[in-house]
Amino acid sequence: MIRPDESARKDKKTNLPPEEKRGLPRIKAVLPARVTINGPADDETNCFSGKTVDLHEKGLRLSLDKPLPLSSSVNILISHPRRYGDLLAEASPIWNRLCPAERGFQTGLRVLKIKDVYLGVLKKIIEDYKSLEEKFALLVENIRGDLLGIKRMFDDFDREDNEEKRRIDFIEANKPGIFGQLDEYFRRVWDIIKDFGKDRYAVHQDYYQQLLGELLLDPIETNRHVYRKPLGYSGDYTMMNYIYDYHRGRYLGGSSYERLINNYTCNIPIACSNIKRKNFLKESILRALKRKNGARVLSVGSGSARELTELLKENRITAPLIFKCLDPERLALDHIASTMQELGPLKTRMLSMEYICRNVTSLIRDKGLKERLRGQNLIYAFGIFDYLSDRIAAKLTEELIHLLDDKGVLVIFNISADEDSGRAYYELLGEWNMLHWTKEQMLAWTDGIRGLAEIKFEELAGGSNYLCLIITKK
Repeated sequence: MIRPDESARKDKKTNLPPEEKRGLPRIKAVLPARVTINGPADDETNCFSGKTVDLHEKGLRLSLDKPLPLSSSVNILISHPRRYGDLLAEASPIWNRLCPAERGFQTGLRVLKIKDVYLGVLKKIIEDYKSLEEKFALLVENIRGDLLGIKRMFDDFDREDNEEKRRIDFIEANKPGIFGQLDEYFRRVWDIIKDFGKDRYAVHQDYYQQLLGELLLDPIETNRHVYRKPLGYSGDYTMMNYIYDYHRGRYLGGSSYERLINNYTCNIPIACSNIKRKNFLKESILRALKRKNGARVLSVGSGSARELTELLKENRITAPLIFKCLDPERLALDHIASTMQELGPLKTRMLSMEYICRNVTSLIRDKGLKERLRGQNLIYAFGIFDYLSDRIAAKLTEELIHLLDDKGVLVIFNISADEDSGRAYYELLGEWNMLHWTKEQMLAWTDGIRGLAEIKFEELAGGSNYLCLIITKK
């Protein structure tokens, strides 16, 4: 994940310090770096944190918040744990210069000593660099440059004005153009990378995350949550709540830049599709209540169950409803139960709730659980099938159909293979990986199942990145 620094051939034009002699081509690398000055005292005053700008086997350039003492000897620890491990070298600073664009300093260093094991790491980085698609590398660097400019603009505004309303107005005024620009960038990135093989994809993904992570992952709460996966997967109930809560009208983050990017995350097409999906399910629950007083509804992979809790807040559950939430994550179920308590007995008086902490394979293997769940009027599954293999998806579809009462309805959502908008953002950058299926593949899950009255796909209002398969039992 590196690309040659063209300035290696244009030193005069870029005004590089004369002390910096480049015998080897520079490679672009933005990696966390910690510098310790060698000396008798080993305390925090001798430690500097920053990032690499570029490097080669004999030297490197660092971006730091303060200049290094020249002609000293320093140890540099460069972190890249995911693909290569750490890189450790001894070096000597030979020049410093103020870098207003990054509000810090850049320092050029000559490598004095590097062990063979770390030299091997560096050579592997260089080898991977050579395999980068040139237009991909150029595009990603352009994205980084524009994001740095956007961040500076928003940070400058924050320094000049700390009044909340004016900050929100500033975001609102600027975000349409910025969002459109980012959409186009990510579309172009995906067009380049979508057909890459696994290994080539991984190399390009690493470069992409390396250059953009400090702007789009580390400081951005929503993206950081997706990337770190505290519950083991990206689309957990917390992330869904981020989308629901900050899709419109509210902003998440401390700085205006953080709020801008969090808002972008909550408004990319897949996020908007989550809002549409939730609204569709709200109406599906109400239709089930109209068909039968005391309707039985099962939510598979219930997450935060916002479709239900919003109906309760809106006082739209006006008839008895028996609702079961099945989710493998106990924290998600606890979150729903806590929300129900907050709503109070008046709003939940028509509701009978049950919380079932089980995984989806239990619906295939556990006969006792299946017997306990039979006779549902409505079953819906979203956020589950996106992660299932074709074989497991077909088996689970069959088992869910068997849990329906006569004329019962099963609703399955899965992300569409025909929609790739935003994948360079949520998948390539955030590693939110889902299995994209076609209508034909989803229909095949119902092959050989008897007793079905209707199988159809329903389009969500305004379009969606999801396919919505509706199966009605005779």
